[in-house]
Amino acid sequence: MSLALAVDRLRGADERMREAMKRSRSAPPDEGFADRLRMFGEASGVQAGALEYAAGVGVTLKNLTPQRGPKFPHELTAAAFRPGPPELWESFDAAADGVQQAGWDRDISAAAYHWRQVAELASALAVAVDLERIGKTPSQQPAGRTVGGSP
Repeated sequence: MSLALAVDRLRGADERMREAMKRSRSAPPDEGFADRLRMFGEASGVQAGALEYAAGVGVTLKNLTPQRGPKFPHELTAAAFRPGPPELWESFDAAADGVQQAGWDRDISAAAYHWRQVAELASALAVAVDLERIGKTPSQQPAGRTVGGSP
């Protein structure tokens, strides 16, 4: 574990997150929504991993000015039309709020935790949106797969 590697991972994660947000920023709720949501979830997982690694090598955010976490794309906010199960979106919103609060608190471990939640929920929502689009409910998925779970 090294500080230089932690910084490289954080930069890479930030770049991936910027790309995911850019794709969602002005996109309409179309058939590509689940793919953008999936990409956002993957980028969130990379972000969480980079923050977890950085915390593991002793990086802290305590010397930084408190700041808001990143602004999520409009299509992922409660103000937008968001297909998929409302209860998953409520959990997603809570995790997104946790990311925001961790930025204000300058807490790298809390930020990693909440980004991991965002990643898992975005992935589960992408599956749910795909299923909704083809007219199936999560309980009608192929055996061995669960929304948000693994086989």
